[in-house]
Amino acid sequence: MRRMALAFLMASLSASAVGAEIDIKAGESVARTYCATCHTVGPSPAHELPPAFFELAQNPATTESSLGFLLTHPHYAMPNLRLSGDETAAIIAYILSLRQHAR
Repeated sequence: MRRMALAFLMASLSASAVGAEIDIKAGESVARTYCATCHTVGPSPAHELPPAFFELAQNPATTESSLGFLLTHPHYAMPNLRLSGDETAAIIAYILSLRQHAR
């Protein structure tokens, strides 16, 4: 019984990791489609306006909630993209995946 529970847990963790990787790749694709006209989408440390996604990711104030708000409430010079919930979640996952963790 214990082995079955462990096997189920490992399979669930693997599926979660695969799901997260798919979201991140989908987020990068959606970002390149809708955001790359104005933002540097790839992992660039440049300081620019509008900010590069890498730069956004490094800001401690950048959270899933703050990004969700920015993507659903157009602001200065940002068009109303009208992204689906899945597209919004994928872009957020991509941006947060660019965060460098302190070592």
